[in-house]
Amino acid sequence: MSDVLSWIRGRRDKKIIGMLMNHMAIVQDVIESLMNGIKSLNEGRFKESQRLFDLCVMKEEEADRLRRQIVLELEKGELSAGDRSDLMMLLSKLDMIADWGKEAVRILGVIPYTLLPEELKNNIWEMLNKDYECVKALSECIKALLRAPREALESTRRVEELEEEADRIDLRSRSLMVKNAHRLPIGYITLLDDFLHAIENIADCAEDTADLVQAIAIRRI
Repeated sequence: MSDVLSWIRGRRDKKIIGMLMNHMAIVQDVIESLMNGIKSLNEGRFKESQRLFDLCVMKEEEADRLRRQIVLELEKGELSAGDRSDLMMLLSKLDMIADWGKEAVRILGVIPYTLLPEELKNNIWEMLNKDYECVKALSECIKALLRAPREALESTRRVEELEEEADRIDLRSRSLMVKNAHRLPIGYITLLDDFLHAIENIADCAEDTADLVQAIAIRRI
């Protein structure tokens, strides 16, 4: 079986590995900006929160542009079909994480977030903090995959643990939404549910990506 990691290490400029890690860093920036934006919003720092939400969108678009550039590099055909498929799937899943961050910002733009009960706002920030931990742990998985596939297997377990913690936080958020439903318009409840779904999917997509890393690592041990 051909080894994409050995091929990349053999390249003089190591262009693909650099682009891949840069893409992962930008995806991480997307979620960090969203997390910090919510923190600022919860603290009443509205201008700062808007700046961070704008940054989140800008970073998502940057990640999408870089993904397309990496795809063009892969289309040059110097890798086997299987190796290209692995990297294309990895890029696609990473991009979904950023997409859900951008979607969360989009929904925030049409809901009166500041009217939420404090306990629910605090839980939402806790969820985003856990999302960010998931994405950081995923970054370590990918670094491990490029360095030593056996190490990546252990790293993926940490992402799974964090995603399970995120599930528990999401359940609390939904319980709080139901508890306070009588205070909120029906349309608001629907949008809030969409928002909670978006931030839940960040952790879910991180776990899905870690599962892919695990599969690639197993094939290359």
